[in-house]
Amino acid sequence: METGILLESGTNELEILEFRVGSNYYGINVAKVREILPYKQPTLIPNAHPCIEGIFMPRDEIITIIDLAKKLNLPASDTGKDMFIVTNFNKLNIGFHVHSVVGISRVSWADIS
Repeated sequence: METGILLESGTNELEILEFRVGSNYYGINVAKVREILPYKQPTLIPNAHPCIEGIFMPRDEIITIIDLAKKLNLPASDTGKDMFIVTNFNKLNIGFHVHSVVGISRVSWADIS
């Protein structure tokens, strides 16, 4: 039965959130994404690494924001569609500043190299 929403175990598939930074497209496993939020100017951190854009507090939790364009040596966005992808890796919540979110795709592990 195809629900179109959740993956069933044993299907050998995963769902990828596709996003754009500059003219390049990237993906992240949906299971690692906590939420997607519209861009809001973060609070700067003194003496932070140049790729750390700052911090913000969406819901009583401080999230560090990494500027992926700066880290990847790509130009800053000029579209005004910037987003934060808030992720959870190893119990650590990190936000990534991306230029746009494209959507979610279901991919078979056989198609991943």
